[in-house]
Amino acid sequence: MNNYLVPIGIVCALSGSAGCLGATHGAGMPESSTVQQASLSDGRRDAASLWRQEATELRRFADRHEVEAEILLRRDLPQDIRLGQQRRAIAQDLRVAAAQAEQQAVAAERAFAYQMAQRGAREVADETVRRAFVSAVYGGSDR
Repeated sequence: MNNYLVPIGIVCALSGSAGCLGATHGAGMPESSTVQQASLSDGRRDAASLWRQEATELRRFADRHEVEAEILLRRDLPQDIRLGQQRRAIAQDLRVAAAQAEQQAVAAERAFAYQMAQRGAREVADETVRRAFVSAVYGGSDR
């Protein structure tokens, strides 16, 4: 029985540390495939919303890394100072990524507005053509 507890403990320790490394190294970068899929579809408003959510999450992760950096930098151990500086650099990178995601949201909103304006212009043109056709075929009465 004890023979199994040691490997299980090692697996748990490794998976826990891998989770920490993944959160630190990946810095909580959300999957952008959902954003890309939404921006390719007609729902550009949804794409803007997803980009804004991504920016918010990135800022939240940056805040967390900044707090961790401050705690580590208060210690006088060299490895903690180095780790604190790394956390601070990650936080800055996350803030840059959040700003880029925010720019993508603005671009998606502009594209949505342009698409809606184009759709409206097409509908007006289609209605004008329809009325002209009805007028030509039925002699002026719009049925």
